[in-house]
Amino acid sequence: MSYSDYCDYFSGGVPPGIMFKMTLADLQELLRIAPKKEGIDRASEILFVGLISYFEGFLKEVFASAINIDNTLLNNLGEKGQDVSIDSRRLLVYGENVYKKLGFVVSEKFDFGTAKKINLLYLALLKVSPFSKDAVKLFDKLLTDRNLVVHHGSNYTLSYLEQTKAASIENAYWNCLIVDQEYFCNAFKFIEETSNKLVNFVSTALHSRFTVEDLHPTPVQIEATDALAEWGP
Repeated sequence: MSYSDYCDYFSGGVPPGIMFKMTLADLQELLRIAPKKEGIDRASEILFVGLISYFEGFLKEVFASAINIDNTLLNNLGEKGQDVSIDSRRLLVYGENVYKKLGFVVSEKFDFGTAKKINLLYLALLKVSPFSKDAVKLFDKLLTDRNLVVHHGSNYTLSYLEQTKAASIENAYWNCLIVDQEYFCNAFKFIEETSNKLVNFVSTALHSRFTVEDLHPTPVQIEATDALAEWGP
């Protein structure tokens, strides 16, 4: 089997678990060399924003890769009310490899912006949930904090404090959210554990689907499904 056959299902030719683990390692290295500060820590803020942003991309990559490997998953999404229609002209660029790229094109239109939306998409796709009930609350809190950093420079707003009750509303426009190295490390651990579990869930669910639905995958599809579970170099 040639390398090109194996990598066609994945963005950049690399399984998303491997790519994301490498990204996490880069963030850890940046944290290691960053000066530790008391109070406002801009380096940790930037690393935190990057962590959540890269994680959102990872969630979409895993989702798309599963569809690339098994195009019939589009039926699952459609049956659950997800819009899987696309502009067919966009597929022309892929030529004979179009069936290995469908997931990328379809996934661009989906909103992975909250834990609830992410769970609904993955449940429709393969009956797996990236987030447990408690994890939904934690991830949505991380998203809310990320948005505060990105859109308000970490400064407390009335809406943020009313939603999170992180502090008294008198702190709005006076104090700010502190994202320090400890905060980042806690978020990092949660994201890392969730990501590792997800690639295993999706790979296992795909293998099970091949058997239950009697789909007769090719050796390359089986190899790609195994690779989907790989986590880091």
